[in-house]
Amino acid sequence: MLKVARLLFTCGRCLVLAMLLCSFPAYAIDYSFPGNLPLGCSQNASSTTEFTCGVTTLEADDTIIVNSPNPIQITVIGALTIGGDSGINSN
Repeated sequence: MLKVARLLFTCGRCLVLAMLLCSFPAYAIDYSFPGNLPLGCSQNASSTTEFTCGVTTLEADDTIIVNSPNPIQITVIGALTIGGDSGINSN
């Protein structure tokens, strides 16, 4: 009986720890071109207005702001996934 109680106590602690680790909130990121580029994006060396991105994901509420110089060209090679309430120059 004591072994069963210890096992249940240990499983309960593991469950609480797993719930805590999974419950951290995700924070939106503000990206800017040029400036703080999303992962996998880079500014073309020969231009101040041309950018290339590989597979790119904007999570929920992430934003992209286009700074000066403006307009710019962003070429995405691969998939572009945009989460809910993400925006590009949406003030």
